[in-house]
Amino acid sequence: MGDKRNVALVALLVLLVYPIQAFAGWDFSYRNLSQVKKGRFVGYEAPTNQYFSLGLSKLPVESSFQTDFKVFINDERDSYQFDLYQAVLYIEPVESLKIEGGRQWLSEAFDVALLDGLKLSVTPDSGYLNFSVYAGGNHYYEEGNVTQGEEGLLVGTAVNLQNVKDTSARFAARWRKADAVVSDWGWNDTIFLGLDASHRFSDAWATPNLYGNIEGDVAGKVVDTGTLGLQLYPHWRLALAFDGNYYNVSRSSAYETIFADYFTGRIMEGSANARVKIMKNLHIFEDLSCLRYTPRNLNPKNGYLFDLGVDNYFERAKLSTLAKFYYLKSYGGHVYGGYLALDARYREKWAGYLDFDLSNYKKITGQSDTATSLVGGVAYWFNKISKLSLGGELNHNQWFNRDARLTVDLEIGLTSSDYTPNKRSKRIDRRFHEI
Repeated sequence: MGDKRNVALVALLVLLVYPIQAFAGWDFSYRNLSQVKKGRFVGYEAPTNQYFSLGLSKLPVESSFQTDFKVFINDERDSYQFDLYQAVLYIEPVESLKIEGGRQWLSEAFDVALLDGLKLSVTPDSGYLNFSVYAGGNHYYEEGNVTQGEEGLLVGTAVNLQNVKDTSARFAARWRKADAVVSDWGWNDTIFLGLDASHRFSDAWATPNLYGNIEGDVAGKVVDTGTLGLQLYPHWRLALAFDGNYYNVSRSSAYETIFADYFTGRIMEGSANARVKIMKNLHIFEDLSCLRYTPRNLNPKNGYLFDLGVDNYFERAKLSTLAKFYYLKSYGGHVYGGYLALDARYREKWAGYLDFDLSNYKKITGQSDTATSLVGGVAYWFNKISKLSLGGELNHNQWFNRDARLTVDLEIGLTSSDYTPNKRSKRIDRRFHEI
């Protein structure tokens, strides 16, 4: 069965590449990411992710096209999955008017939506405002399958501030229906309203940058997200950031969320981050976050995340290094450990990487262990957009016991000399964790 699928994919590859040569500008890429590992129950398995990307530019009526999709195959489990990430046609009939139709990723509000529909944008070069409106079927991709996700309806608009020095602002509104043909306010239907803004005080000491956002679920009568933050640059060697975050979700909605499944009420978080430049290409960084949350059927709990590390780039050796200590504490237990990453490039054609992680953890169940992970590999570039990578992975802890994996990553890119990338739709490089 797997051989037939691979033959079909090769045939599809040929059918896609050959006709696009007739267009003025085209870009095609293919990626095969495979991993050989021990099966969960017996034997070995080799799941494969195959990614396809096709872009066409300089089409009639000032238009272009972009599509990205993935095919997942695991013959040992007789598993096959097709995910269409996007297939969107861009048309600009007149200056400052843009029409986007098809399957597309939307980030007009404070989350990302997968829309099968139409988006209209008015983006004048002058003036202080630009805006967009959109409508279409909404896919509930949080379930992990973007093709067979729950269908609904999403209608919205966004108004953006522009041409104001050091200032950005956006107002977003959207109406979401879990089922397009059902009307049930609060359960099936809701409206989200949001506002975000930022301003940099360029002439003030430390060049402070103040930013924040807030979005509310009108039907659920809750604030979904809120952020208030401050960035400071008191010295050219020092960067600081402080922010507070608030998260919640309506429990009376038809949408099932991980948040609602595992938490009662809200999550509040405060964080402080610092980055110090010691010398050229050498930095020390620190990240600290404190959380307050309530697991389902339990009392409120505190959580902590802390990172402290150093990164450096050796120019002559073309070697990037990162080393850090981390600590995490939550209701489920705690873990602390060290992480080391090396990434080297040789003569623009060869590259190598090595990551090592050593940690000690203790679960709420009383289980404790030391876990190690070693990941490494080499890559060779045939050209700027085509390469072959071979890598390996060794893991050891109570779950994997001793686990070894081999990874093969092949990327092939073909492009015409007069292809013009679409700035509104960069090539998607999805590296999900199916394998």
